[in-house]
Amino acid sequence: MRCSQALIKRIFLNLLQIGDGEKDTRLRQPKAFILSLAGDNQEGKKVLKELIEGKQGLVKGRLLVTGKTEREEEAWVDLAHEALIEKWDNLNLWRTETRKGRELAKQVDKDAKDWQKNNKSQYYLWSGDKLADAEKILQEYQDTVETTDLAKEFLQASSQQELYAYLRSPDIDNLERETLEKEAANKSFLNQENLKNLLKDEKEKAQIRLSASWLLKQWGEVVPIWTAEVDKEGNIALSFIREDDLPATVIEELEGGINLEMLEVPGGEFWMGASEGEEGAYSYERPQHKVKISPFLMGKYPITQAQWRAVAFLPKVKRDLNPDPSTHKGDIRRTVESVTWYEAVEFCERLSRWSQEKGKGYQYRLPSEAEWEYACRSVISEELIQNPIYPPYHFGWKIDSALANYQETARGRTTTVGRFQVANAFGLYDLHGNVWEWCEDDWHDHYEGAPKDGSAWLSNNNSQYKLLRGGSFTYLSVNCRSAIRSYKNPAHSYANVGLRVVASSRTVYSVNS
Repeated sequence: MRCSQALIKRIFLNLLQIGDGEKDTRLRQPKAFILSLAGDNQEGKKVLKELIEGKQGLVKGRLLVTGKTEREEEAWVDLAHEALIEKWDNLNLWRTETRKGRELAKQVDKDAKDWQKNNKSQYYLWSGDKLADAEKILQEYQDTVETTDLAKEFLQASSQQELYAYLRSPDIDNLERETLEKEAANKSFLNQENLKNLLKDEKEKAQIRLSASWLLKQWGEVVPIWTAEVDKEGNIALSFIREDDLPATVIEELEGGINLEMLEVPGGEFWMGASEGEEGAYSYERPQHKVKISPFLMGKYPITQAQWRAVAFLPKVKRDLNPDPSTHKGDIRRTVESVTWYEAVEFCERLSRWSQEKGKGYQYRLPSEAEWEYACRSVISEELIQNPIYPPYHFGWKIDSALANYQETARGRTTTVGRFQVANAFGLYDLHGNVWEWCEDDWHDHYEGAPKDGSAWLSNNNSQYKLLRGGSFTYLSVNCRSAIRSYKNPAHSYANVGLRVVASSRTVYSVNS
């Protein structure tokens, strides 16, 4: 129906000579031209042919007439009555809108020339409703309103700037498909084709490409697995990781269609702690020491609110769990927070029982801080294993708002997991900022005497503080480095502390334990 109405409008407007200050008159057109108005749209072509030649069409309805020229026998189409121009309300409306469109085109052309005179500065571009209305009207009346090439370039640049502003906004952090599709209906610049073009353009800034990737993922599109490398000047180089190059994935299926993705982290050696001369490093991140890690599974993301809720409804092991503890609500894909260390342990124990009952038999737990740092750094090259000077972040020497959620980004809240679309070499996400992650270890204010086998460092005197890793959205970027350590009271919950789980290789876990 909408296709028919749009084509009827185009037919009649192309059969009018709309004058500027003069009386509008009929304009006979070749039938072939009228039949071409649908372009390459096959459905539109069928509708158009039916409108002109069908038994219930416009000619049979005596609104249009057709004929042939005497000499060339070329078929033509014309308005059936001159009176239609003045008497038909719809046609009067279309004529009025066409005149408005022409005035608008003149204004666009004028502003486009000003834009050109000022070196095409972004400050001269259109935005918001003004841009949206112009694009809609000029598209709708493209047959009868001429737009200069410069004006088209001006509108395209304006639309591109709107898209960039949208992609830089934190408002997209928690978008879901339904909301995205509603917004796309009102924003001409927001479409999958534009976003895909940004993904391909290697000259675009990382933030733009990664945000475009995030939106396409919400749209249900398959997007690349991105990794980033940041040099000492802060330049970001993006590249793709082939799935074949990533560790295997284990899926733990929970109730309600919720899945927990675990990646197989290969064993290896690395230098744990801050490198000598690392900017912002603290004494309790040293001495740097070599640690050997056995293979283990680690959560691809921090635990989400949806995953926490699913496990919280499983049978109790030792203590009750609040299924909805988080302070930062609004999207169940956000990281869970405001959970104590003891509750995090209870979560792991319930999850382990569930895995045993379902036949997978994984024993879940909190990571040791050695496992956490090893997984974060994802040291895979022999050169890095031998060289104790590591970049402070898994993606390089600098952090950027395109890559993580930390205090300087001024979000003031958690984000959905995977929002930044950048994985490390092991395929893990969200390791810098967003929420601190509980570890199994007790707090020690140095590494003297720390285990070298990757196990958790537990005190004989049952330390009152437990380890945290990764930084959070409330901490400065320097406190979101790979080596950063902190601690909290295990009996207290905090709005910037969550968890990520690990598991050993397949084990038998006693349901009665």
